[in-house]
Amino acid sequence: MRRTAPIALFAVLALAAPLAAGCGPSSSDAGDKIAEKMIEDQSGGDVKIDSDNGEVSIKGKDGESMSMGKTMPKGFPSDVKIPKSVKITSGSSLGDASKPLFNVTGASDESIKELNAAFAKNLGSGWKADSEMAITTSNSSVVSWKQGDSTLSLVLSRDQPGAPKGTTVVVSIAPSS
Repeated sequence: MRRTAPIALFAVLALAAPLAAGCGPSSSDAGDKIAEKMIEDQSGGDVKIDSDNGEVSIKGKDGESMSMGKTMPKGFPSDVKIPKSVKITSGSSLGDASKPLFNVTGASDESIKELNAAFAKNLGSGWKADSEMAITTSNSSVVSWKQGDSTLSLVLSRDQPGAPKGTTVVVSIAPSS
């Protein structure tokens, strides 16, 4: 399968999701159905939008899928534990079942040092630190681990201008290149 199909689905979803989310509570079901139909017509996929819960999913005709929401994405690896101090603000998955890409974003009051330690401690035993991809400063950190043909990246930033107070957490799991 070509990798452009999931990317195209993601682009259509990214453009249409705000439309669905902007519908008021009294018209959310009707707005969801209109947005679903628009995306289905453009993508050829099966679309589900739940603007009340901020969730959108697309299943393509070739098996690719994409979902976005305010929680941990379905299928996120169970051996990657997000620390309890992290309040998840968004989660997404993209791709087919054999090579999914996951992204989870959140915020925590813990320091970068505490979060790096918590992630490292709570990873399943199959994940091995990638020493070539480990950069930590006083207010940011990028660390990665590998397992089989997957790479987990943890990006932390603390008290950045324009961002909420505390530590922003981004966890991505993608097929290794």
